[in-house]
Amino acid sequence: MVSPPESTLALYGAQLRRSNGAALLALHEWQLVGGRGDWLAQWQKRIPRVAAIVGAAQVTAASEAAGNVPEALEDTGFPERQLAVVEPKRFAGWTEHAPLLVVLSSPVIKARMASGSEDEMLAAGGRWLERMVSTLVADAGRAASGVQIAATEDTGWVRYEPAPYCQRCAPLVGKWFRHSQGFQRHPQCPAVHRPASRREPPRGYASRPDPDQVKDLTEAQKKALADGADLFKVVNSHRHKRMEPAGIGNVNRRGTPAWIYAQAGDDRAAAVRLFRQFGYLK
Repeated sequence: MVSPPESTLALYGAQLRRSNGAALLALHEWQLVGGRGDWLAQWQKRIPRVAAIVGAAQVTAASEAAGNVPEALEDTGFPERQLAVVEPKRFAGWTEHAPLLVVLSSPVIKARMASGSEDEMLAAGGRWLERMVSTLVADAGRAASGVQIAATEDTGWVRYEPAPYCQRCAPLVGKWFRHSQGFQRHPQCPAVHRPASRREPPRGYASRPDPDQVKDLTEAQKKALADGADLFKVVNSHRHKRMEPAGIGNVNRRGTPAWIYAQAGDDRAAAVRLFRQFGYLK
């Protein structure tokens, strides 16, 4: 597999640190909840601060990811003209399915549904919060990168993450996608866009993970591979479970990037017009 540009490697590390850092700060706020008081009432007092933490991390993640697009293309030797520039602030305070302030109430629900002692229940809520915040920050970066790729001539993207892979991601790593194709991810998915010009030779991004790079194969799958089965066919049925588009909101919500991609299809100019109209591009 051809190594990705240094800028992509740097972005990957920065985005991972950003999402994990925001998750730890949110968890610190959650750990102040407890005792005999009402958990929801206690947490609601802290939600504004957590929302500010998440929003700030989302803006930074969006800025870093969008800014990486021209740099990564330059690194590959196939730079392309930018048609517009992402507005990072537009990617703050959003989630895929509901307003951020609503989603941030969910750890209380998860804690109440958990079994065990009070401490164990609160710990379950904290784990949920960590995963959620990490995913929200990573999604902001992915969404901003995707919009900047759409606003760059003749540019698509390649999914990048270092091995080992989960079997949901493995078939997607190293594939080239058009600008209009959504980034599929599962909770806590660490993968990012690696911008790639249409002019870049396939050898610059093509890859096919080895079975020993997939960390969660079942014994039956391992046996099938040992008997000569194709890796992509073996993991294909599992890959489609719990994979969602990393966009803002549901495709049915007007004005979200997912909705814009659905409206514009492969028409890059139409996508850019709509992204400008809804404030994602300057």
